Amino acid sequence: MTEKDIKVLLDFQHFDENDSLSKLIKAAHENDSEKEDTRFAVMTDDEVEMLAAAGVDSGRQQNKDRRSFIKSLGGLLVFLMVCTVCACKTDSETKYIDQTEIKTTTYTPADATELAYYTQRYYIDENGDKYLQERSEDYVYSSSERKTVKAGTKIAGLGKDIEGFEQYGFTQSGKTLNLYYRAKTITYRFFISETDTKPVITLVGKAGLPLTAPPTKSYTTSGKIARWRAKDDFSPLGKTYGKVNKDYYAAWFTPLGTKERPDAVGDIVFTDGTAVYYADVTSLNEEQKKHAIAVIVSTTYNRTTGNGTGFNEGKLIIGLGTLQVETYWYGWVESNLFKTSTSTNDGRLNHAIIKASGDSFNLFSWVDDYATNFYTATGIYLTGEFETGWFIPSYSEWLQARISLTPVKKAFDLIGNGINVEDDDFYTSTNTMGILNDKVSWYVRSSKNNLLNQSDDPKHKALAMREFK
Repeated sequence: MTEKDIKVLLDFQHFDENDSLSKLIKAAHENDSEKEDTRFAVMTDDEVEMLAAAGVDSGRQQNKDRRSFIKSLGGLLVFLMVCTVCACKTDSETKYIDQTEIKTTTYTPADATELAYYTQRYYIDENGDKYLQERSEDYVYSSSERKTVKAGTKIAGLGKDIEGFEQYGFTQSGKTLNLYYRAKTITYRFFISETDTKPVITLVGKAGLPLTAPPTKSYTTSGKIARWRAKDDFSPLGKTYGKVNKDYYAAWFTPLGTKERPDAVGDIVFTDGTAVYYADVTSLNEEQKKHAIAVIVSTTYNRTTGNGTGFNEGKLIIGLGTLQVETYWYGWVESNLFKTSTSTNDGRLNHAIIKASGDSFNLFSWVDDYATNFYTATGIYLTGEFETGWFIPSYSEWLQARISLTPVKKAFDLIGNGINVEDDDFYTSTNTMGILNDKVSWYVRSSKNNLLNQSDDPKHKALAMREFK
């Protein structure tokens, strides 16, 4: 499993027998939003009672003070995992320390026999981006080692190198020296050509944190844009700061779109990452049509609440893919029917839950091989970041296309691939139990209704989704 930002895991029936689900919760527990989590709207009363019997409060009776029930369940699992290890330091230990307690003097004050390493703690926000607390007072235990250190030893060079971090200071508790490392400050310089000595722009940030690539249109009048490439290995500029300082230069090309990146509902995204706003053009040329990969449906989506356009709660830019499939949600064998609720708001989470179940589902196998299927259907390769990251949207994610129907529909009409977002039924990854005669059913986005019983001709169309940054 590669989904690290999963905040909810609804498959409480399989925790004991599926260790991968427990690990997913532990990884997701690093950061919990204090906002009310509405992703459990699909739970039935029977499921709530099952949770209550296990000692977990779903929060339905105390909405004012509610946090997501997974915080309670996840916390319980993590607590049990920790308690079964030992009473020593673990990787989950976080040290909250007043910065004034951290010494930045040059030498150790007393003899020590152990070094304990702590790194500044990263948090994950509700959109999946890393951030550091403003006061930077949280440090996560990394490791320790037995080592004899005499009083008066120089601190600099005493500890080990930790990639992406730099030593800040220390405290001493008895015979243990606690060494604290802050996230390293990274500098990126950007040049128009390799022969330039003065950068056109310099970006400074912390290792691992998101960055916004500098626009290249400011530096040319030819209509071309660039993909910034590292001078040392020609690697492309990532979405986050790396662990070492780097210089980048512009690799120019003629873009398919007029925007360097999508930033508005109704933007049509192309394989080179550029975009064009649907209302800025009267038609697309054949090359643009071939290379169109998505239509943006929201630029303010929030996976916790399921709100997007009109609420401005989140900062996720999400788009529906331009490749359509008509298939079954599940496998043809009835034993593969999925009997677990999934999230109303988070399609990436749903994909992880379904994959962790071990069953085979036609729709999700299709999206797993999205790049291959896209090439088979269009003859166009999806490379780089667009090769992966596709998922079947949840109900609320698909709903964004309905909320912004006019620009989304007109954008698809410009592409001319026959996708009818207004009138056709489309599967989502939201699955709910106990709605129709206790049978499994799936939400679909339709002009008529949005519930579909599993026995009612379950073969429908579907579109993939991904987020764009």
